Amino acid sequence: MNIKGKYKLFKSFILHLHNSDYRKNHLNSCIPKEWQLLLISDGSFTQTLTSLTGKQIYIDQLRRYTYESINDVHRIRDIWLKDHKSNKLIFAKSLWFLSLNIDLPTTQPIGKSLILYQKDIYRDIHEFYYGYCTYLESKFHYKGPVWGRKYTIYYKQEPLTTLQEVFAPIVVTCFDK
Repeated sequence: MNIKGKYKLFKSFILHLHNSDYRKNHLNSCIPKEWQLLLISDGSFTQTLTSLTGKQIYIDQLRRYTYESINDVHRIRDIWLKDHKSNKLIFAKSLWFLSLNIDLPTTQPIGKSLILYQKDIYRDIHEFYYGYCTYLESKFHYKGPVWGRKYTIYYKQEPLTTLQEVFAPIVVTCFDK
């Protein structure tokens, strides 16, 4: 799964995380500390944002659709996470593997749903990336590069969803408060 269409992200830097030596040697030299804290976070990112901002975080679902591949049925969901002032903080695209047949609410962030329904999960982060997307720049009201990550959430050792998240640069200003 890659962000494409009007959300096309041109990645100028990708750090693949499956090679632990590469990760160990390049993480500190390539990614600023505040971004490392956000990108590596393995808890509910919505809860992290709520803690950083001191305000509730809202979801705005852009689109959701189902499609069938040769081996499975998938659901795609594109969302914004917004703060109390409607600032767009994160764009996320998720690919759901429907074979596990877990019915989670689509009106709230994934992490919140998994906590609410007490699902024991494992997260495998595939990569961090840095790049440009004119569409996201316009939505984030920021001209310049953005950071993102791609990961898969597993439930009972089976992939539940793969997510790509792109973070608005304003997110790191929460550390200044």
